[in-house]
Amino acid sequence: MFKKTKSIVSIIYSFIKFLLIKLIRPKFSFCAVERFSPGTMINIHRGGAMKLGRKVRAHSGVRLSVTPHGIMEIGDNTAFNYNCILVARQHISIGSDVTFGPNVIVYDHDHDFRGTELMNGEKYECDDIIIGNNVWIGANAIILKGSVIGDNAVIAAGTVVRGSVDANCVAYNKKELITKTYEKNA
Repeated sequence: MFKKTKSIVSIIYSFIKFLLIKLIRPKFSFCAVERFSPGTMINIHRGGAMKLGRKVRAHSGVRLSVTPHGIMEIGDNTAFNYNCILVARQHISIGSDVTFGPNVIVYDHDHDFRGTELMNGEKYECDDIIIGNNVWIGANAIILKGSVIGDNAVIAAGTVVRGSVDANCVAYNKKELITKTYEKNA
């Protein structure tokens, strides 16, 4: 009973919060039934656009941010676990039925470290991110600019993705644990 009540309160809270955001940022669209934790942050800068599909869910600590001229599209029945961060400077498109594990980071940009404005944070290199339908992204994964993830893909925990992941694939980084014995000084 408590869980159902908590869900209803979360849906009502999200609806009111989203109505207020819509008043300030007209390029924000959502469906009536969204379940976002009160600890979720949505930041849409003037000129940015965000579109949420039906039944999108987000736990505490999730941050969705769209900068001016950026676009973020999130499909139906997509779920964000705790502390996910998504920042769109250009375009992030997420399909339907996508599940994000905790602490997933998605950035469609990199700092242009060659630029003279690096310290001011003014120079970025951007490229779209496209995540297909029915994708599972494991805990602590990082999705970088220019990534395209096909339908039904699984991104293993801790994986850094930059580039293409085919549909119906499991993607992981091959990691090697190296240990070295040492002698203790007496």
